[in-house]
Amino acid sequence: MQAVEQSQLEPIATCTRSLEAIEDEIAELASHMAVAEYRLLCAIRQFDEQSGYYYRGAKSTAHWLCWRIGLGLNAAREKVRVARALAELPKVSDSLRRGRISYSKVRALTRIATPGTEDQLLNIAEHGTASHIEKVVRLYRGVERCAQADKAMVQHHNRNVSVIYDEDGMLVLRATLPPEEGAKVVAALDAAMDVLSRATDAKAPGAGTRAFNQRRADALVRMAESALCVDAASPSRAERFQVVVHVDAESLRKQQNDSPKNLLAISDNHIENGPHLSAETCLRLSCDADIVGMLHDHGDVLDVGRKTRKISAALGRALQSRDGCCRFPGCTHRRYLQAHHVDHWAHGGETKLSNLLQTCSFHHRLLHEGGFTVTAADNGEFIFATPTGELIAPSGDMGSSNRCLELTQNISGLDENILECLRSRHQSHGIFVDEQTFGLWAGERMDYDWTLDWLLSMRAGVCLG
Repeated sequence: MQAVEQSQLEPIATCTRSLEAIEDEIAELASHMAVAEYRLLCAIRQFDEQSGYYYRGAKSTAHWLCWRIGLGLNAAREKVRVARALAELPKVSDSLRRGRISYSKVRALTRIATPGTEDQLLNIAEHGTASHIEKVVRLYRGVERCAQADKAMVQHHNRNVSVIYDEDGMLVLRATLPPEEGAKVVAALDAAMDVLSRATDAKAPGAGTRAFNQRRADALVRMAESALCVDAASPSRAERFQVVVHVDAESLRKQQNDSPKNLLAISDNHIENGPHLSAETCLRLSCDADIVGMLHDHGDVLDVGRKTRKISAALGRALQSRDGCCRFPGCTHRRYLQAHHVDHWAHGGETKLSNLLQTCSFHHRLLHEGGFTVTAADNGEFIFATPTGELIAPSGDMGSSNRCLELTQNISGLDENILECLRSRHQSHGIFVDEQTFGLWAGERMDYDWTLDWLLSMRAGVCLG
């Protein structure tokens, strides 16, 4: 047992280099990574400016990054925000390009920096730490919020509710509300607590030992249950969204094929009491709603079709259990999803699980009106394609396995020379990086008061001497 414990303390591999050499390599590699980060941000900005995400069927550049290179959605949004901001901050951008500051510092700087203040902030960033910049940003934004002329509008804009699950599986609910709206929530919680107090048997086990916060948590659950009971009394989703499509008999007679499978196949149609709609729009609307087809001839209703192809509750639950989120590659939406018929029932497709998939409203529209397509494969997977016919592979695979293998083979065996390769590559672009490029902080204290006063004076148009 003692021998095992001793072996666990031994290093995995014997290191023959000195700590100073390892330290210098870490510092230099960090600067090279900053240079690469600059190039990545430039590419992201170019991709965003050209709306490249749309041609891949993504909602935004952040969603595309999430799918294509595996970034978390929040991290991807930050990348896009910083990439856009750097276009207006040439000095900060150049400092990152030369590997003098890290992405962490740039991310903080771009929250408050302007062309008029980037010199001073950049000086702090190059001679301080990321925590120095973060604190300056936090203090400045706090003062700036308080100085807003219309504080009520700022509070309304900043309202939010976040829901996460902690490590124990407990749901953590956090709400930030304007004071007058927050007061309504507190009053509702108090009322629900009173109802629960009257309904709870005082002799019930634990009834008298519940803490105030526990009773408030029970009241919150009671409020949710009350809201669900009200919603349960309303019609089902499909019933509430009933689509009535009107088709003129003369348009029907003009069709080349005299026996369409369904009235939705006719292009001249409109929603009841609504405008004319394209056939594809009606097909999209009908994927997850009841359809009533009506045939008209000179104002008279000739035929009213019965409601057809409704997705049953059981089928809807099975679809939700199988998919759980929008099936379009790269999409992360899990709420307010719509059922899409791969082969639409108006064209003879069946309303069954193998012919259905869940999509968000954005991608549902792309599949019907945006020219994107989806087909069902024999193995049960779904294959998506762009309007030009290019396949959109799942998980951002883009069919680049051969490229990945080639890169792996090229990188293999270069561990000893990777630093020299980076030096050579970056020097060819006029960028010279060494172990002294990063880490200019000498341990001096940061004067936050002076920095904050200077930033506020710059905003007011007065420069301190």
